[in-house]
Amino acid sequence: MCKVLVGRKNVIKMIFASCLFLFICGCGKAQYETNTLVFNKDGSFDEYLVEDFDTNVYDFEELKRDTEEFITNYNASNKYKMELTEIKLEGDVLRSVIKYDDDDVYYDFNNLPIFYGTVAKAVKAGYSMSTPVIGVENGESVNVATSKDIADSHIVILNIATDVSTYKDIKYATENVKVSDDHKRATVEGGSTAYIVFD
Repeated sequence: MCKVLVGRKNVIKMIFASCLFLFICGCGKAQYETNTLVFNKDGSFDEYLVEDFDTNVYDFEELKRDTEEFITNYNASNKYKMELTEIKLEGDVLRSVIKYDDDDVYYDFNNLPIFYGTVAKAVKAGYSMSTPVIGVENGESVNVATSKDIADSHIVILNIATDVSTYKDIKYATENVKVSDDHKRATVEGGSTAYIVFD
């Protein structure tokens, strides 16, 4: 089942989600060939999703219409907002992009916790961040919650297996995060909480 549509608030949504999960795992733009969370400067982030799509079984236009209607109805009945900014079929690959205003809407829609903001705000929100992060360049171990040097840096806290892209260089990350050579992308392993700190 697709993580994007897990955890709905009622049975009808759960049934719809169970079907839609099979379809909407698609990535929107060519530069992302795997499921990727892209964190933007304004506090929003985009979820790029990619999945195989069997045109012999499913109808793309029907899926597109149902997906757009589902998100429109969700926005109409919730204070949190999201947007399907792209959905397209390339051969047998479905690519889609969902834009979330902030981490609250992501949690509300997916029932998966995530934090995106400054380190100082994460501390204020009650995140203990007891697991140390490791410097990408120098290998230095740092306690996120107590280090004043990175209090104004941005941090992503999540515990799902996914790729991540940031608008600034990644400076620190927990050991379960593999950072790319350009320091702007990372792969998060599932199973434990990951911290990604960037300026």
